Amino acid sequence: MKASCACQRAEEERLRAKEEARKRRAVEMEQVHATYGWLGYGLSDTILVEKTFKTFDVLRQRDAYQATLSFVDLMTGTFILHGSYGTGKTHLLAALTNELRIRGTRCRFCTAPRLFAGPSIANFEKRCTSASSMSAPICASLSPFPPTALMTWLIM
Repeated sequence: MKASCACQRAEEERLRAKEEARKRRAVEMEQVHATYGWLGYGLSDTILVEKTFKTFDVLRQRDAYQATLSFVDLMTGTFILHGSYGTGKTHLLAALTNELRIRGTRCRFCTAPRLFAGPSIANFEKRCTSASSMSAPICASLSPFPPTALMTWLIM
């Protein structure tokens, strides 16, 4: 067997690195689906994977931003954000979810409209059972009226 030349070894290393990157992306996509797509087809919030603390407009909600960052580090109790439409509740909880996911904490995320979507009580009960199978705090984002329309849940 002939010894491989430097260019062959470099090509083999490039292909190995490419395959490793592909595997990492596949694992990442599985994690994203488990976090944001657990309710099933048509009820996914995977677009929220792009929400981070860096992309949040801190000037709009400085206190909520600081409280969320503090919760990420402490991870004790239940964390609730509330406010009216468009105040950044979902963005902050998605950023929290993404940070936890990156740190290796399993969690599930959904907005209330997606959680309560579905034509039957059986589907709702199945979703709640699936969510409650993970023992950890729940983060909820609540708006004054109507509460079911504006909740965002993070179940870890």
